[in-house]
Amino acid sequence: MISYLPAKQILQNAGIKATLIRLKVIDALRKATTERARVPIKTLHGILEQTGTPISRISVGQVLRGLVASGLVARDGRGFYKLGTFFSEHYPE
Repeated sequence: MISYLPAKQILQNAGIKATLIRLKVIDALRKATTERARVPIKTLHGILEQTGTPISRISVGQVLRGLVASGLVARDGRGFYKLGTFFSEHYPE
């Protein structure tokens, strides 16, 4: 079973509601960035589809934009994403 406890606590500390979709996007981003430094929305959406999470690519983008705005996720100039430094102590590489 997946444990969302660190991500949930980080979201709550940042004043963001820890919804299941946000937690799943963070988990997909964590999994994807263990293989690559940064990933595009398309890759994250594919990971979520493989796990049976019913979410559109547009919704993934909306979640990511909110997480970027809060500083929890970083986005580069090419539209690739990675977890921010807040997650590094809870999800070491």
